[in-house]
Amino acid sequence: MLSNKEIIEVIQDYIKDDIYKSAILINGEWGSGKTFFIKEELFKVITNNRGYNEKYIYLSLYGLENIKEVSNKLYSELCSETLVKISGVEKEKINKGIKLIPKIVLSLSKFIPIPFIKDLNSFQKILRPMIEEIVKIKKCMIVFDDLERCKIDISELFGYINELVEHNQVKVILVANENKIQTESKYNEIKEKLIGLTIKYKPEFNSVYEKIIDKYLKEDELKKYLKTEEQKSLVLKEFNDKEHYNLRTLIHLITTYKKIFFLLKSIKFDKKYLETHLNNTLIYSAYILLELKTKNKLENLDFFVNNEMGSVLLKDNSQKVLYGYKFINDYFQTGYLNKEKIKKILLDEMREKKEIDKRTKESESLSFNSLFNNWWYLEDEIINNKLGLLKAELKENKYPPMYYKNIVILLWQLKSNDFLSTYNIDILEYIELMEDNLKAEETKRKYEKNYKHEIFKIFTDSTEIEKEYNDLTKGFIKIIDDFNEENFKQQGTSFIAGSVWNKEFINACFTYVDAFLVNKKFLFNEDIEKLRERLIEVKSPSDIYCLIEGINKVYNFSNVDKYFKDDIPNLNLLINYIKEIISEESKKSITKKLALENLQEKLEEYLSRIKS
Repeated sequence: MLSNKEIIEVIQDYIKDDIYKSAILINGEWGSGKTFFIKEELFKVITNNRGYNEKYIYLSLYGLENIKEVSNKLYSELCSETLVKISGVEKEKINKGIKLIPKIVLSLSKFIPIPFIKDLNSFQKILRPMIEEIVKIKKCMIVFDDLERCKIDISELFGYINELVEHNQVKVILVANENKIQTESKYNEIKEKLIGLTIKYKPEFNSVYEKIIDKYLKEDELKKYLKTEEQKSLVLKEFNDKEHYNLRTLIHLITTYKKIFFLLKSIKFDKKYLETHLNNTLIYSAYILLELKTKNKLENLDFFVNNEMGSVLLKDNSQKVLYGYKFINDYFQTGYLNKEKIKKILLDEMREKKEIDKRTKESESLSFNSLFNNWWYLEDEIINNKLGLLKAELKENKYPPMYYKNIVILLWQLKSNDFLSTYNIDILEYIELMEDNLKAEETKRKYEKNYKHEIFKIFTDSTEIEKEYNDLTKGFIKIIDDFNEENFKQQGTSFIAGSVWNKEFINACFTYVDAFLVNKKFLFNEDIEKLRERLIEVKSPSDIYCLIEGINKVYNFSNVDKYFKDDIPNLNLLINYIKEIISEESKKSITKKLALENLQEKLEEYLSRIKS
């Protein structure tokens, strides 16, 4: 496939050489930037480097229904070119004054801008060259764009263009997406009579990226940011990963991201956090937009923690993790940004990050950090001393629970290489210290969010390693389950019916999911009659959607059938109640009825999966 530079060279040779009596076709997908290439690259090169005195005209065939319309548009372009030369006025302003109809001379008063017609002499001065140009459309280059969107019979159109090429010394460039031409069989039959060369066009994103930014953005600060090599690479990587080379999508991205960029700039961030969010929002915006453009919906992504932003695992077998923002999901689907809400969310997150950074910095001096992924570079005696310090630090509860997984991995590595046995070190003493810390009220209070199974999960291809690791950490899991179960019990027996269905409810479902999994019961514990009353009383559809999202947090995983068989009777009962409520709601609230139907559909889906 030819590069843009090579295409321009081919077209220049075609224009200069009189031997060619055929047209050139530039063929490419919609949105690939064919028109942008013609106007922003090809025409500029021809204008600056032509060694011939020929005109060039761009004409879109979009929606034209007959040859008369083509001729009128063509003459209109010729008139405006001539007036530009005579008056020195910009072509855009000239075009606004032109109202061309077939009898051009009789309608000159309608399309020649009044300021140019000061007297009869000036009128004649304008008229004479225009008539001369119109009478002979010769020795010029015409670009006919949007061939596939033209309504004229293809034989008639090609006959007209062929007349220009063969008898008027006109060089013609046709621009089209051949895949979208309706009369494909007829087109293929007559194509070879007119078109001598077909050039397949694919945009060069790397070279066109900055040109798009310059053309569609006015804000220097944003332009400078997006043009940095780092940001350019990040954006282009997302497009390359999706093999999506549509310039309209790129234009949509940079023009839509503008509002996010200046919103972030308006927040009183520390510089470090501003740079992080600018970077992350750009990557995530590109990903979300490409998902919407290629699939027309957002799917296969889930936030690890149920909050407004955070790490997002893509469930598309790529195992890719992005830092996601729910407000970006909403923005690219609705066009709306709740600026005050977003500012509060981001500032709260910054304060939380600062606290984490502070704790991390405090722990940098701890012995574990000098051993993990580094111990094999150290002398045995140094490792032994560091392990002694590690035990002392664990006794003082200096490590957050999120460190425990890697501490166990470190100790297991040393054990596997006979280090612990050589120095008479018992790995279980370290495990017991970590278990004691997890049981401590101070740890529960400070690190409640760490009391999750996933904090301690490892991913390995070795079943032997996984089994040994799980044996060492089974005490951790038991403590976490006991902690979450106790918290759940404090919520009362009817957890769902007794909760307000809002964001906090969704968070609670996520928090207690481990307890539900351990007990293998969720709806089993619910008072379904009470839940039925809640569903009848609730007025806002958004409450029902929060209920659905909360239930999703518990049931939405692949092997749900292995855990919640005991929920089947209550699921059946609840679904039947919902059907009854829906029949009543059809007479009252349409939106509540729709929300209940959504709930019914989800529960039926989970019931089917649990039964399987």
